[in-house]
Amino acid sequence: MKRDLSSSAGEVRVMTVHGAKGLEAKIVILADLAPPPGAKRLPKILAIEPARRQAVPIWPPASAEDASATTAAKARVVAQMVEEHHRLLYVAMTRAEDRLIVCGAQAKGEALQGSWYAMIASGLAASEAGLRENTEGQDTILRFMTSLPRPQDVTASRPTPPPEAIPAWLRTPPPREDEPAPPLKPSSALAAADAPDRPVDGPFLASAAAAGRFAHLLLQMLPEIAPDQREPVAQALGLARAGSIATERRASIIADALALLGDPALVGLFGAGSLAEVPIAGTIELSHGERRPVSGQIDRLAISAGEVVIADFKTTARPPRDEAAIPEMTLAQLAVYRALIGQIYPGRRVRALLVYTATLTRLEPDPARLDAVLAHLGSDQPASFIAMGQAS
Repeated sequence: MKRDLSSSAGEVRVMTVHGAKGLEAKIVILADLAPPPGAKRLPKILAIEPARRQAVPIWPPASAEDASATTAAKARVVAQMVEEHHRLLYVAMTRAEDRLIVCGAQAKGEALQGSWYAMIASGLAASEAGLRENTEGQDTILRFMTSLPRPQDVTASRPTPPPEAIPAWLRTPPPREDEPAPPLKPSSALAAADAPDRPVDGPFLASAAAAGRFAHLLLQMLPEIAPDQREPVAQALGLARAGSIATERRASIIADALALLGDPALVGLFGAGSLAEVPIAGTIELSHGERRPVSGQIDRLAISAGEVVIADFKTTARPPRDEAAIPEMTLAQLAVYRALIGQIYPGRRVRALLVYTATLTRLEPDPARLDAVLAHLGSDQPASFIAMGQAS
């Protein structure tokens, strides 16, 4: 059930399509018909837009009691769900390297029109190769093949040619090809810092994780809200977490988040044009000369003419007291991100920040220290960091 397996041992991973993004496997099985979304899957609350007024949330009535506004709101949500339905189908089909098996259970009749199964079957059947029926026992399997076996022409009157001499290279094993190293995933470097079994966090981990998720949500959403509306929106988001976070703790998190967003030193990071959850990929050179691909995700990114600011959010229950206490693994992750951004925007100053969501503490490691960590990456770093592309 892990996203990143430490080794391939003939195991089957059961995952959602969302969870499988970015992964590939030799054989992928889509085990659900995936019927198209419709009115039955509408959310309990919809947003309608009265004439000349701001959108308001409503509890939608039954279809027979719909007005034009609620009908339009329902149609808009269904259209968005259908668009996501198609987008996830593309993700699901492109996870397979060699073979894609599409199946599902249908009580009676054919697969529903608009389901993943029906769309795949109709699309492949309309292709030049088409779908071939193969009967195996009581089952009929539709198989798509890009090339078909060609029958050999046999002429009885034609003499059989003498066997050709077998070249020596045919019996010589080919040289072994070195497999490329898996990409580094900087976020995995913090397994030691954020792992659930860290004794330093102890009983505080669950509450810190809940508080951290709430703080992360605020820092992701509030920058898009007008400053005078941020506090009401934050209070509304906090009410949804009333059961997992105490009232005083929610109020403290909201106050700290608003203060962080209003910090003059971070205007660019949370201002207009800044980005959240930014995927990044590239190549870095380790200390021993090896070049390794890197893929990861930056929590917050702001780009200006003179500098680029990146921030990484951490949920550890007990943040470091100061910059000197930041773990080497955390610095290594930030150093890799900073190096990649420096390649993308040469000549610009790159600032790298850490925001610990349990307390919304902000730390900015010294660039010279990050450069030093990056320079030694691969020589004296723990094996768990160098091989982090192979373990979660």
